[in-house]
Order: sequence, then structure tokens, then C-alpha cells
Amino acid sequence: MSDYLVQQLEGTPNVTVRPGSQVTGALGQHQLSGLVLTDVADGSSTTVDADALFVFIGARPHTDWLNRVVELDSNGFIVTGRDGASWLETSIPGVYAAGDIRAGSIRRVAAAVGEGSTAAMLARERLTAT
Repeated sequence: MSDYLVQQLEGTPNVTVRPGSQVTGALGQHQLSGLVLTDVADGSSTTVDADALFVFIGARPHTDWLNRVVELDSNGFIVTGRDGASWLETSIPGVYAAGDIRAGSIRRVAAAVGEGSTAAMLARERLTAT
């Protein structure tokens, strides 16, 4: 998560950051009224009042299934643009990666959308050239 977001969250009095907690239950009939939180370290649970919830899923790329298929960097992000290839092409010619999954991505929604449309164009060009 970007440092400026961390600073903003930590400085907001009505926001509680609970690292190491897992939401294991949601309370309320037609809208959220509370949460059951479980501490992942000791398994204890607590119920808190809540009318909103933001879940940050982290920046782990979840690319274990691609190991030994395409080149990944040491953090598991897909390496693109090697050996004169297009900047979105993976270690397999004609296979592209775009957005947050790509090593070197700036991790912003607008950038991911632009990279995705560019990857689609590159794939279309490759398919029509063969």
C-alpha cells in the first residue's frame, strides 16, 4: 500500500486498522451493523460495531501457478519486455501481461486499463500477422 494512504488512514480518527485480523462474520439484516474479527495469531474473536468495511487484499501477485511457465521476478510478478520484446510481452512470445501483475507496473487502475488495451492490440496484431 502506498505510504501516503497508510499515513492518511493512520491519521483518520474514525478508521481502525487491524493488521493480523480476519473478518470471520458480518452482522446485520439489511445493512452492515457489526463484524466478528478473529486474531490470526491466537485465534481469539471479538465483535465490533461497524457500518462500513474496507478490505485491502495486499500486493501479493498470486502467480504461483505460473512458476516455470513464464519468467517471474523474485516477488512473483511477471517479467515483461525482455530481449527486445514488446514492453508487455512475457518470456513466451505472444503472451502478454498487463496491470498490477506485471513487474514494474505503477499499480494504478488507469495504468492497468491502458496496459490491458495495449496488450489486446498487440495480441490482435500478432494474430493477424501470422
